[in-house]
Amino acid sequence: MERILVCSDIHRNLTNFQSALEEADRPDRILLLGDLERDPEEFRCLAGMIPCVIVRGNCDRVFGDALPENAVFTLPGHTFFLTHGHRYGVRGGSYAALFAEAQKRGADIALFGHIHRRVEERAGGVLLLNPGALKDGPSGRSFLLLTLRDDGGVETEFRRL
Repeated sequence: MERILVCSDIHRNLTNFQSALEEADRPDRILLLGDLERDPEEFRCLAGMIPCVIVRGNCDRVFGDALPENAVFTLPGHTFFLTHGHRYGVRGGSYAALFAEAQKRGADIALFGHIHRRVEERAGGVLLLNPGALKDGPSGRSFLLLTLRDDGGVETEFRRL
């Protein structure tokens, strides 16, 4: 079993990130989906020894190529596609381009941010998730705890600060 803390759209608020990290109670991994607006090393420092995957959001241009725009990686039984989402037209409410990109990359779990609201949808064998925003948004200050079970199942738990 692996527990993953997923956060997005932190917009400089390290205090909210630290609160989510404490509430997650020692996750095995952290995924940050962009719009940090702070040096990524500050987040890695707070995470300590917990591995972090961080992608660049539209408000993170100052970091240039220091952060990737997208990330693809595999954990036992699952392939993940991470992006902030702003390049896939998600603000308009359509996730078709994001689903298509996840399928193209062989992912069964796609995670994105940008819209500041929680999303959980399935299509074409892809589980699409947005944790909401740690700063604020229609879902409040929210994050996601994702549990990968040993039997291959996936559990999602959206939480608010």
